[in-house]
Amino acid sequence: MASVSTFYHDSNILYLYICCIIVGSTLSMNRNTLIQGLLRIFIPMLCGEVVGMLTGMAVGIALGMDPFHLFFFLVLPIMAGGLAKGRFRFQLATRCC
Repeated sequence: MASVSTFYHDSNILYLYICCIIVGSTLSMNRNTLIQGLLRIFIPMLCGEVVGMLTGMAVGIALGMDPFHLFFFLVLPIMAGGLAKGRFRFQLATRCC
């Protein structure tokens, strides 16, 4: 039992299994449905990314942060990695300014 537990925790096999399920279900969908869905969501998603980036930059500049540091070390990690990555970056950024 210990070897199974070690394999499960060390190899992260659950992540591979979840990825296989997601990819398999995506590939089994109708091609036209996928293309129509992508076309419908692409413009709103792009607008949301741009508005989020501009809002983050505006708030950071209003707080007196350096724009280069703000964009590459705070706004971009939040947009790429979600709140977990950005939360730690924000704590570091507010401590140093």
